[in-house]
This record gives sequence, structure tokens and C-alpha cells, in this order.
Amino acid sequence: MSGLTNLRVLALAILATPLVVLGVLWLALPSDDAATTPHRETLLLVAATGLAGLALIWLVGYRCRAYREGIPRRVAVERGARDFVSMTVRRTALAEVPFLVGIAMAFLAPYGGLLALAAGAGITMVLVLLHVLPNRAQVRRVQRSLERKGARVPLVDAYAK
Repeated sequence: MSGLTNLRVLALAILATPLVVLGVLWLALPSDDAATTPHRETLLLVAATGLAGLALIWLVGYRCRAYREGIPRRVAVERGARDFVSMTVRRTALAEVPFLVGIAMAFLAPYGGLLALAAGAGITMVLVLLHVLPNRAQVRRVQRSLERKGARVPLVDAYAK
């Protein structure tokens, strides 16, 4: 999986971003009791966007156009690697939605905005760990998607080198 090192470094930077922004906004926003009192509707909105992001990751985050049977191995691996990176970017965008909603709620919620921000950051970090930080299971899932029309796309083998 050494071919995924650059993508892993990028994913780890993305993983750290919610913590940094959470820390900055926690210091910048007023932190009276109202900011840390749970506001149920706001937390439900953040949680709902997290579930929607997860559902969209499952539905479209690993899907791409399948390759036809007979594609040369070298071409399949090169295109497959590009498609894997593209799908990782797609999953990243979907995983970041709960955090973005949390940021918005930190400013817009009548109270409990900092908790909504923390919830959005936590949900996003879990989604990034599970669906953005590259691992063998993701590569296999993408490989299966690429091979739906009978092509042989040895992505797992290519990334294992």
C-alpha cells in the first residue's frame, strides 16, 4: 500500500482540520452557558447531515464508470489509480458536510452553537477515518466497482508494491 502514502498524508491533514478550526472558534466565540447548552434541533440537524453524508458516501463515494473487458493491465491500473483519487476527493467532500453545518450552527443557533460545532467536527473526523484515509478495503471496493463489466483492474496489487 506504499503507493497511497501521499494520499494518506493529505487525508491526515484533512483529519486534523476540524480540530484546529474547532479550537480557534471555541476561543473566538462567546463561551457563556448558552453556547454550551444543548439545543436539540441543532444537534439533530448536524447528526442528520452526518447520516446523509454517510449514505451518500455509500451510494456514490465508491462508484465510478466500470471498465470494459480487455483493457490493457497498465492502462487499467493508471486509470484506476486516477479514479481512486477522484473518488477519495468525492468522499472527502461528503465527509466534510457535517462539520460545515456545525460551523454554520455555531453562528446561527439560538444557543448550543459550540456543541453543534463539536458534534459536526466529531462526525466529520469519524467519516474521514472510515472513508477518506486510504486503506486496503477502500481499494478493494473501488476495484470491484471498476471491474463490474468484466475488466481486470489489479488496483490492490498495484498499491501493494
